[in-house]
Amino acid sequence: MRPETQAIAMIDALLKNCGELDLGVIKNIGRPDENPMFPRPLPTDYTKLMSWARWQNAQKNANIYIRPSPREPHPWLFLDDVPTAIAHGIAGKYAALIVETSPRNCQIRLLADRSLTTPERFAVQSQLVTLLAGNADPASTAGDKWGRLPGFRNKKPGRDCWTDFINDSTSRARRFDPAHLLAGGVKQHSSPAVGVPSSPQGGGVVSLGCGGGSESEREFAFACHSLRRGEQDESIINKITDRAVARDKRKTVAEARRYAELTVSNARKNLW
Repeated sequence: MRPETQAIAMIDALLKNCGELDLGVIKNIGRPDENPMFPRPLPTDYTKLMSWARWQNAQKNANIYIRPSPREPHPWLFLDDVPTAIAHGIAGKYAALIVETSPRNCQIRLLADRSLTTPERFAVQSQLVTLLAGNADPASTAGDKWGRLPGFRNKKPGRDCWTDFINDSTSRARRFDPAHLLAGGVKQHSSPAVGVPSSPQGGGVVSLGCGGGSESEREFAFACHSLRRGEQDESIINKITDRAVARDKRKTVAEARRYAELTVSNARKNLW
């Protein structure tokens, strides 16, 4: 599928189940002249805006993001940093859109069977991350998360890969019912509700408290958990930097990276 076709397919699939989308652009990302996130509602006729975004991506080192508008309830749940094999497994069981953001690493828009408010999406996503036990980013559970729009390149310094739209199961799989997650908490040994192994590598997320607390607390817990698994500091810092930028934790990538470095440093001290 051509890049522009992927972007349009993703937008159309999202709009079938929500009223409005937001487009987010960060120009010159990771560079001295980086611009803050520039969000805007996606117009009904978005052809010209897509052309503008593609030019920004190619000529201004811009990363391009998309999200269902948080200004109204909608049924799209979000999961980040899910291994590709597990993402395909989820899409085989439930209606979902899968975007591979880097080799073997995905973002998922999981379609619920009802519209949810932002706090409800946060509650459900937090528990889904717990159930995935190390196979999803615990810092990506806010109910208004930005995700990468497929068909554009990741333009951060040191990275240059396509974001690919690899699976759309919304027309063939059933919608996810979040009732059991809205009704109560998830115990540490509960059976996963999203079709993944009950004891995947990297278990122990629950004991770290990654499913609750503030965004910063979840990012700290994610850093602790990743260090325990033996992941390299630089990899963890890059992931926390991405999340901090996407949720407007810091206005520039440089500031977000300093925040991420401090988070990882504190996490390592905590482990000692």
